[in-house]
Amino acid sequence: MALTTGLSRICEANSGGLKALYLANCADLSETGFTTNGAGEYNAMTMEASKAFFKFEFKKDLAEYRENGAMSEGGSWEVTHEIEIFIQKLNKTNRNAIAEIIDASYCGMVAVVELNNGIMFVVGYSEAFREKGSRRCLELLTDASLGGKALTDASGSTIILQSKDSEKARIFTGTVDETE
Repeated sequence: MALTTGLSRICEANSGGLKALYLANCADLSETGFTTNGAGEYNAMTMEASKAFFKFEFKKDLAEYRENGAMSEGGSWEVTHEIEIFIQKLNKTNRNAIAEIIDASYCGMVAVVELNNGIMFVVGYSEAFREKGSRRCLELLTDASLGGKALTDASGSTIILQSKDSEKARIFTGTVDETE
């Protein structure tokens, strides 16, 4: 494919940061997973019966989504997707949530990340690897927990989820199937 168009300058606010993170077990997506609207965006998702995404919220400015692409000398394209969140406070509830993320990492997770500007992206799922047996889902890359040194230091855990595949994340315009 060759270049077919350019980009115009955008003259509007471009706020960063994550507003919310929705995680699901990769196996909980149905065989059809996400569907596209013909414009390259996902506009719907199909989950297995009685399965849904779990919403993770966090203090403002403590979560980030990033993707880094690299072209090999042989012409192969690889995109590394990472989601970093700080789970505030060391306590039993947060410890158990991280333990579930660790357990879910063995078979992988898929995420919908909602940016502060309202745009949502699907991470840990792509068109190139959409079949259940070949999905390249998110896994826990690191977990760093700290108790702080001073009374003013925050305690909590910084976790980084990562997946690698061959395309940039796609925008999601549908509704997230979320547990109550």
